[in-house]
Amino acid sequence: MNWLDDVGQYFSRAGESQLPQPQMNMFISERHKLLYSPVAKCACTTLKHLMVDLSGAEHRDIILKFGVHPVTANFNTGVLLKDYAPEAANKVLSSDDYYKFSVIREPVSRTISAYSEKFLVNRTLPGNVLHTIDLIRSVRGRSAVDTYEGISFREFVDYLLASDPADLDPHWSSQHYQLASAVRYNDIFCVEQLDQLAARLTQRTGQAISLGKHNTSLRHDHVYDTSPGRYVDKLPSELDDVGILAPGDFMDPELVSRLQDYFCEDMALYDAARKGLSDFVPQQSGMRLGHQPVSTSPVTDMPAIARSLTLYSKGFFAVNASGHGVLQILIVNSKSRPLALHSNGPCYLACRLRDLSGNLLAPIQYHTLAIDTLQGNSQAWETLSLFVPPELGNTPSSVTVSMQIGDSFLIEDLSPLHVTCAQPIRIQ
Repeated sequence: MNWLDDVGQYFSRAGESQLPQPQMNMFISERHKLLYSPVAKCACTTLKHLMVDLSGAEHRDIILKFGVHPVTANFNTGVLLKDYAPEAANKVLSSDDYYKFSVIREPVSRTISAYSEKFLVNRTLPGNVLHTIDLIRSVRGRSAVDTYEGISFREFVDYLLASDPADLDPHWSSQHYQLASAVRYNDIFCVEQLDQLAARLTQRTGQAISLGKHNTSLRHDHVYDTSPGRYVDKLPSELDDVGILAPGDFMDPELVSRLQDYFCEDMALYDAARKGLSDFVPQQSGMRLGHQPVSTSPVTDMPAIARSLTLYSKGFFAVNASGHGVLQILIVNSKSRPLALHSNGPCYLACRLRDLSGNLLAPIQYHTLAIDTLQGNSQAWETLSLFVPPELGNTPSSVTVSMQIGDSFLIEDLSPLHVTCAQPIRIQ
C-alpha cells in the first residue's frame, strides 16, 4: 500500500476544480474566517501548516504526517477552496467576513532561494526533480540530462527571462501573477513582517500564534561575501565541495538588474508591502504601483491566445418548458499580457448540444463576444442565451462550449454542461 492508499482511507480523491488560479489553491479556515493565498518560497510551508491547524478539519494529523503539499493537492481535505462547491467558493471569495492575506518576498532573493533549493542543495530529491527536469532539458536541448550536474544560475536566469511568466513553475514564476485574481486582499505582507502577520492572526483567532523566520535554502546564507556573483557560471556539481555558499555568491550585478526588470511588478509589489499594503486587488491595481511591465504589447497570434485562455462554467444550466435558457461562461486570461481577440477576425463562443455518444443534436449556436481585448491576468463573464428544442428536453445530453476566432477552433470547455429541464430560473 502506497501513501495515496493510506491517505485515501481518510479523504476522497480530488477531481478537477472549476476554480481558476489562484483561488483553487487558497487555504481556508471556516472556523476563524481566514483565507490565505500561498506564494511559493515565501514562508508558504509554515503558513500552510498553520492554516491546517486553524482549519478545524478532520484528520489534520494525517495531512501533516503525509505532507501538506501532496495531500491537499490530491485529496479533498476541506482545507483548500477547491474542496468547496463552486457556488460556496464564490460566496467565500466575495464575502467581507473573511480575512484574506498573503506573504511575498523580494524577487531577486526569492529567485536565488528557488534555484539554490531546487537546483543546488536538494537537486537530486525526487520531489525536486519533478520541478526541474523539464527546465534542464529545455536548457540543454536534449531529453537525456544529468540532474546531478544541473545548470548554472546564469543559465537558469536566461531561461526565466526568455519565458512567459504564465508558463513558469510556481516556485520561480511572478508573485504578482500568482496573486492576480478578482480577490480583494485585506493585507499583503513581506517575509520580514511575519511577526506583524502573527499578531494580526492572534488577534483574529484568539490563539497565541508565533511565526519564526522563513526557511532559507543556502548553507550559511548569512555569510557576507565580497565577490558578488562569483558562482553564477558554476554548475551545481562543481559547488558541492565549496562548503560555504551565500546569496551574494549569485548576485552578479548584471543578472540582478535583469531580474529586477523582468520582475518589475513584483519589485513594486514588494516595495508597497514593506510600507504596508492593505485592501489590494492585484489585477486592478498591481500595474499602478510605480513600475511598467516588461511588455504591454497585446498577444495577437492565435496559438498564443489559445494557450492563454481557459473557459470555466458552473457545470450545468437549465431550460424552461419552451426550451429557452441561459448559460454563464467565465473566460480567464492567465497570461501577464492582454490578448487582442479582435485581431484575427470576429470572436465567438460556439455551443454544441450533443447526446451521450457525442452526436450533434441541434445546429451550433453562436454567441458573439463583445470584448475586444482581454487584459492580462483578468477574467470576464459572458452570458449566453441558448435554445434546446423541446422534443429533446428529455434526452440525456450535454453542451460543450468552444471559443472561435473566424473559422478557427481555439479552446473548449473540458467539462460538458449537463442540460436539465426546469421551470424558468435565474442563474446567479
